[in-house]
Amino acid sequence: MGRIIGINLKPINFLDESQLSMFIEGILKLKSCDDTMFYIEGMEHIPKFILIEIGKRTGLNFKFGDNTRIFNIPQIIIKAYDILEEDYNSKETLVICKDKERLLELMQMLSDHFKFLSVFGLDEVGKNELYEAILEATGISIFQPVQIDRLIKNYNIIINFNDEIDFNISNIRSDALIIDFSEKKPFNLVDKKGIIIEDINFELNIENEFIEKFVSPPFLESLCEDWDKVFTRIKVKDSFYSIEEIIGLKVKLKGKF
Repeated sequence: MGRIIGINLKPINFLDESQLSMFIEGILKLKSCDDTMFYIEGMEHIPKFILIEIGKRTGLNFKFGDNTRIFNIPQIIIKAYDILEEDYNSKETLVICKDKERLLELMQMLSDHFKFLSVFGLDEVGKNELYEAILEATGISIFQPVQIDRLIKNYNIIINFNDEIDFNISNIRSDALIIDFSEKKPFNLVDKKGIIIEDINFELNIENEFIEKFVSPPFLESLCEDWDKVFTRIKVKDSFYSIEEIIGLKVKLKGKF
């Protein structure tokens, strides 16, 4: 499973180069030739570029949990609409992402479950390449909207990976299901809208005093290569709930989703 080590007794400002260097030196002193991967408790509060820098300077790999999150996107959507007793296949889905490879992976997975898929965020070259790749891999053609400000209100489901959104998000539907797996969470600016899911976690059946009952996607992937585990809870407004809890709360407060 790996080793659990303590390097710092006080909170570290990872943006301070001297503190970061001391932290890295501590890792290098304790690192063995068998160590290939690292995980830092509370890493969700550490900027991604800092984690990448630690990896470069220690020679250790870090799992960001993206595979696990992408695998669980269809699971989240299907479970949410099953609870609402609505047909998820009748919903319009928009994916916002500028990473073509990530989009290709996600769209191949979504195409097994959903009919109406749109993509926004690629440049013109990327749009054409993605369209052809998805058509060849799945046999479906994806819609890539140009006038997104006008069309955004049509989407029941929005999946976001971008830290910056270059269109007016105030026009989003009030009943939208938003999965925002970006680092900066720009959709939190529209918290009056639907449900905004920031992350997920997983329940582990491991008896270990150093490991909590619920763990993050990066921690799960650090423990094992099997990232196709279904989520236990969703993160909304910095707190974790079961998906039944959060949908029930929304319906109770608004009389609808």
